[in-house]
Amino acid sequence: MVAAALVVVVLVGAGFALWAAKPWKKEAVAEPPKVEATGCNVTPPAVVPAHFERTKPYKMTIDSDRTYVATFHTSCGTMEARLFAKQSPVTVNNFVSLARARWYNGNTFHSISKDKEEIQGGDPICSVSDPEQGCGTGGPGYTIPAELRNGLKYKVGSVVMAHPRATTRAGSQFFIIAGPEGLKLPRNFTIFGQLMNKASLDVAKKILSVPTGGPEGQTPKTKVWIQSVKITEKK
Repeated sequence: MVAAALVVVVLVGAGFALWAAKPWKKEAVAEPPKVEATGCNVTPPAVVPAHFERTKPYKMTIDSDRTYVATFHTSCGTMEARLFAKQSPVTVNNFVSLARARWYNGNTFHSISKDKEEIQGGDPICSVSDPEQGCGTGGPGYTIPAELRNGLKYKVGSVVMAHPRATTRAGSQFFIIAGPEGLKLPRNFTIFGQLMNKASLDVAKKILSVPTGGPEGQTPKTKVWIQSVKITEKK
């Protein structure tokens, strides 16, 4: 009886020791990135934007006989766009040069127009400031001429340069037509690319679905980040 009692005491003590140590306790894990209802990641990207200003446009370095693809890694997914180097060489050269200089990394899609069904980005001011502080007015410090007579027409998925109303000269801002309402835009913007597949267009539509507000109803209520724009060159 005494021996049996000792065994019970030992087992109970061992059990208490194990309970106190809690060897089955889960290790603390990092919280996953915050995701909004649209499925977009609202956590800012861990990149340092290479924002700068130049006094003149980049020299022509692209080969219009080659194929250039821009891959947009965004907080809402990845989009691939073929760039029209032959039809819009000056514009494509400018975009490729800025992308290779990491200009767009850490940038945002700062304007989302539900009515026009287009999403606009490429202004470094918007990634660090509120709309009231000049968002939508920034650029690389120079402008390039429009290439309007290039034989291209608006399509859903077109990648197009943006510019102020008073001129057709552009800098770094661009927009993507995410729906048929965008086809009604004035034909005074340079088309320089096209989303390549349905998956890319789905991401553009996801960005378009982000809730907006602001004076004109086009400011995303949560930032839509451009983590990077990678350029692939093929023969």
